[in-house]
Amino acid sequence: MTHRRWVLAAAIVLVGLVAPSWTGPVLAQGCGGPSAQPRPPEIGPRERWRIVDDDAGSLGITLVTNDVVVVTGNPRGCVASVQSLRGIDPATGEELWSGLGELPGRITATPVGIGDAIYLAGTETDAAGASIAWLAALAAATGERRWHLVEKGEDARSFSVGGGNGDLTLVARGSNDGSAVIGLNAATGETHWTAEFQRLVQRATLDPASRLVYAVEGNANEPNDVVALDAATGEETWRFTAPTAGSAYILSVLDAGVIIAADNRYWMLAAADGTSVWDAAAATGYVTTDDAFLTISTREAGATVVAIGLADGAEQWAVDLTGTTVNPWTGMVAGDRLVLGTSTDPRNGSDGLLALDLTSGEEAWRVTLPSAVTFDVGDEALYVTASFAGRGRVSALSASDGEALWSLDFPDLVNLRIAAVFDEVIYVSASPATGAALVAVSV
Repeated sequence: MTHRRWVLAAAIVLVGLVAPSWTGPVLAQGCGGPSAQPRPPEIGPRERWRIVDDDAGSLGITLVTNDVVVVTGNPRGCVASVQSLRGIDPATGEELWSGLGELPGRITATPVGIGDAIYLAGTETDAAGASIAWLAALAAATGERRWHLVEKGEDARSFSVGGGNGDLTLVARGSNDGSAVIGLNAATGETHWTAEFQRLVQRATLDPASRLVYAVEGNANEPNDVVALDAATGEETWRFTAPTAGSAYILSVLDAGVIIAADNRYWMLAAADGTSVWDAAAATGYVTTDDAFLTISTREAGATVVAIGLADGAEQWAVDLTGTTVNPWTGMVAGDRLVLGTSTDPRNGSDGLLALDLTSGEEAWRVTLPSAVTFDVGDEALYVTASFAGRGRVSALSASDGEALWSLDFPDLVNLRIAAVFDEVIYVSASPATGAALVAVSV
């Protein structure tokens, strides 16, 4: 049986702001939801609510809207599998719905949230040994199943949801022997169009501005093709073939085109015709901004960050970070800063942050933190989690100068990670003494 607990258990430390002490009643611990007792004054950063699932190995977020937070529960030791799904009221933490919508089988793919829907996919084998592939759409607000697709038999091919918007849902279906990209009506599941391919197709991506669907066709032992389809009809608009064998990947979709990785290089392809606008040597990590593509190359002695202009591929600046160990996949844009995680011991993750000025590449600030951290960007600040000495902490830093703004301690939680930031609420997954927790922090 799954037990969910709502607890108020965070201690707050503010820089430049002191919250008034609270002498009134606090929320009672127990199963079944929060008590009706009044809450402490809602002033300053604070824990808004918490859910705890005693049976889960971790809790994650598939979708956040103004009306619902869709939370996935993953079994211990298997983050990719899903054992529970529930909708949570973002204001109160109360459970709005739970369950998996009477699905045709077990979930074998990570749930995807698009617009006001949750998409689940899986494969199954029936009692007779026949293969079954299925895809289902649930309403995020209620958890009710809107529609589902099922393929059964030897030719059944797995589904994966790639993207879309409130009107169009893109689904890749297939295997190495042939596949398709399907444009579905998001509300009804009816097929708008189907684009068939002879080889494996990776997940499709929609660019609403150009009304193009981008997909990659090909296997790892041959040159891959990046294909652009008309989002209205599914007809092929253009095709770009990588120069050499090996997998190609879509990195960033922009109004002007798409940036891909292929042939150990980055390529900017024009949305209009797929011609190469520029190409550059591949790096360990990357970040895309409004007007630049930032590559992050790491080496034993440090790292190099290069800013490439999106329009022409010209180098805008380059910074040598010799002596600094950078975690290249942590890069995020916060205001006019590129923020990177740094490590004193790479085996333990990031235990510091470094910010570079986006215009010049000059170092703006760097901080050392007490333990391995995760971080994310909000509208007003950079939010950081850390776990040390058997406790967890969520902090806010100024993106402009790295100054500490506030910290919120959780004496009973460790392994804190930021699951999402939405409307200045930080959703943090964590490990309590038993099970898994998700905490909403208001700022």
